[in-house]
Amino acid sequence: MKVPLRYADEEYELDVPDKNLAGVIEPSKTEPVDLEDAIEKNRLPERFNSGSLRILIIINDQYRSTPSHLILNRILPSLLDRHEVRIIVATGLHDEPAMEEYEKLIGENFEKMDRKFAWSNSRDYVSFRNVGFWPDGGEVYIHNYYFWADDVIIIGSVEPHYFAGFTGGIKSIVPGLSYYRTIEHNHNKAVSVKSQPGVTEGNPVWEELWKTLDLIDEKRIFSYQLVQDSERNIIGLFSGSIRESYFRAVKFCQDIYFKNTPQKCDLLVAEHSPPLDRNLYQLQKCFENTKSGVKDGGTLLMLSGCRDGIGTRDFYDLAEKFPDPNDLLNQEIKRCDLGIHKLYRTAILTNRVNLCLMSFLQEEAVRRIYIEPVADANELVRSRVAADGNLKILVVKDAGHTVINTE
Repeated sequence: MKVPLRYADEEYELDVPDKNLAGVIEPSKTEPVDLEDAIEKNRLPERFNSGSLRILIIINDQYRSTPSHLILNRILPSLLDRHEVRIIVATGLHDEPAMEEYEKLIGENFEKMDRKFAWSNSRDYVSFRNVGFWPDGGEVYIHNYYFWADDVIIIGSVEPHYFAGFTGGIKSIVPGLSYYRTIEHNHNKAVSVKSQPGVTEGNPVWEELWKTLDLIDEKRIFSYQLVQDSERNIIGLFSGSIRESYFRAVKFCQDIYFKNTPQKCDLLVAEHSPPLDRNLYQLQKCFENTKSGVKDGGTLLMLSGCRDGIGTRDFYDLAEKFPDPNDLLNQEIKRCDLGIHKLYRTAILTNRVNLCLMSFLQEEAVRRIYIEPVADANELVRSRVAADGNLKILVVKDAGHTVINTE
């Protein structure tokens, strides 16, 4: 059977013998929303229709598929007529958008914003304010723009997250608008076995993130939370308080992206779709979401172009200290360097399955983080089938979002 997969900006045709194909898993299909109707039903509260306010709009960055511009196109004109508006891109640890990326993120009112937009440079200490401490003593620093505003509008999207349970909601603020030490403190909890895709209660990363709302005035926040399908159409739009909109979106997201398979396979081929496939930093979502579908000793092969290279380098640079994954696993994880959670989780998984990657990266860059580079996915499939005629192969589409559970 020939299975079309997205690979960077191209289509790649995976050829799997019918007798070896265990199945093709992809997100559930549902009709896109009528956006005009959805915006009308999820209109801004009355307080935005009077007076003159300072309004901050928080949007996702260029590494997320969130179509913030579609919401901004509809709400910005009336807001700009009445209020002072700023937009900040919740970049967290990511890089600043290029100017053409700002324009794409903001949409048709880009010129009207008159450069009143910014990004959250997590390394720029003076841009952040300490708002208090998490229960375990971690300091919480939030971007100064949040405190400039009378009211805050968040445009986020909810999808599975490999250690925080789900994206969206509070993640627009932490890590989105946080100082890197705050992000580092929270990410350290990702080494916990309870920090998994779709897990909220008992997940130390998720629970700490939401404790942030005890330290800031959440009543100022009006939130849009979107859910998209694998084609990046908006299939759900939820609004209200940051909590209400998030939890409604989570329930909807679970029905779309969480998939069961009756048994683990020998070889799982995972399609990592744009824009998550842009760099190596984002790759982790792909194998964390699908690892449960692979037998012990099996292989997880990812197709992810990584045309932008490494991305945020902390985890990659740390790998130089631990060329053997077992060297890292033998370390006692207490207070960690930023990015070590990614290496640690990768090292744990490589003790159970073989991780392989087809990408445009240099081979040595891939091997550095304990993953074996593959030149062509079809060649690997042919060689494995030749070695074991009973090999079972599972294909997962949009693996950066689709979470596999075994029944």
